[in-house]
Amino acid sequence: MKKKWKFVSPELMSLEKYPCGVAAGEIISLREDLHYKDQNGNEIGKIRTAGEEAMILTGNQNEPEVVWIRWRDGEKETWDSSILDSFIIKGKNT
Repeated sequence: MKKKWKFVSPELMSLEKYPCGVAAGEIISLREDLHYKDQNGNEIGKIRTAGEEAMILTGNQNEPEVVWIRWRDGEKETWDSSILDSFIIKGKNT
């Protein structure tokens, strides 16, 4: 299945504090391994291991339920805010 790419204007990427409580610049860490799955629920072979850290990025003010993160390896991803239960919030990036 192809990813659906959508252009987001930089002006819209100004959400500093998400409704779910996390804020841009905070560091989060995985509580346990994260196994990526396709839309049918099948594992695709990509895994992030427990303890891996990511930083919360500013979000799209028109989609505040979508949390933008950047992993330490530089990869950026978006997640529904419900996934945040899988992370420990470690505090602000210094």
